[in-house]
This record gives sequence, structure tokens and C-alpha cells, in this order.
Amino acid sequence: MLVKACAAVKPAGDLFGLLEAVHNFVTASTIRHDKFVSVQRERGEIVMELPLQFESRWVCKLKAVTTFKERFFSVILTLQFFCESKKPRERVDAKGLLCQLMELSFVFMLHLSDKILSLTNSLSTYCQSKTATMTTAFTLVSSTRSVLQDMQSSDSFDKLYCAAISSCAEFGIKVDFNLALKLMSVRLVLQMMRSVLPFPRATKKGNAPSAVHKI
Repeated sequence: MLVKACAAVKPAGDLFGLLEAVHNFVTASTIRHDKFVSVQRERGEIVMELPLQFESRWVCKLKAVTTFKERFFSVILTLQFFCESKKPRERVDAKGLLCQLMELSFVFMLHLSDKILSLTNSLSTYCQSKTATMTTAFTLVSSTRSVLQDMQSSDSFDKLYCAAISSCAEFGIKVDFNLALKLMSVRLVLQMMRSVLPFPRATKKGNAPSAVHKI
């Protein structure tokens, strides 16, 4: 059901489709796979493989999301390397994938999917246990549903959106902060922007930085 639900929601379907496309690009060539491994080692990371997704096993979606999120920068560096490939098809494929990854919408869906799938995984794991009881299962279903409903609140959305924008800043992905201001609370955005952008300090107490007034 969860796999079908993801496919029915276009942003979620696009996310998993892109993860699968990156997986296929990296693993279809020994040279590309070896480059991805070497990039991780150069960054001092434990080598992780991009997992293959199975339509009938939604837990594979969770593994794909968590792995991709942890090795996102290594994936970007690998694709950037092959953007300069002498092979036209390889070069075009790498540029196309990289262009889609370097979007706030993708990063946000990656964070959102990681949170939702991690949350529902606990419920799924218990319900498949041989020692599961109806009473505990109903309690877990109720608590899981409550957390999911709480994620729809402005505060929860703002925190998730801030995390996505912070990741964009970390990975060099351009963000339209004017658009972000319309989608989230002004207070949280300004707090986050001050931490990632070189705003000038106020000269007098109580005066806001001039850059903020221009937003």
C-alpha cells in the first residue's frame, strides 16, 4: 500500500524514480561505480552502496532514501566528475541527473520521505513480528497516525523545511529565500539565513542587518 501511495503522489514518485535513475547510472558501469567508491574514501566516509529498489518491498525505499541522504554529496561529486566525460551519452546523462538533484524540491522530498518512512518502519516491523499483539499494534497505529498528523502543523513543517534549506546551503544548492519566506514562518527563515549567509552585523543595538530589510 505504501509503495502504491508513493507512486500515486507525483513528488514522491519523482523522488524514487530519480533515486532509481541515479542507482542505474552509477552501477551500470564499473568505472562509474569505482569512482563513486573512491569519492567516498577520499572524503573519509565508510563506503556505502546505493541500494536497488524493489516495487514489492517498500522497506527498500527507506534504505534507498537513508543511504542517498547520507551519501548525497558523494553522489553529487561523482556526477560532476562524469559531467566532463568524453562520452557524449554519459556526459548528458550525468548533467541531467545532477540538474534534478540540485533542486530544493528534491532535497525537501528526501528529508520528508526519510522522516515518514523511518516512522512507519517501526510500525511495520512490529506488525510483522511473531510476538505482535493486537492491543500493542492498535496503540502503535494510533501513535503513528498522531505523529503523521502533527507533521502537517506549521511548526513541524517549518522545522522540516529549515532542515532541507540548510542541506541546500551545505551542498551549494541555490535557494530562493523570498519564496521560502512565503512558505514558512519569517522568524525561522531569518534565523536560518543568518547562520548560512554573510549578513553584515548591526552597528547599533536593535538595528536589523540591512540585508534583511531587502527581503
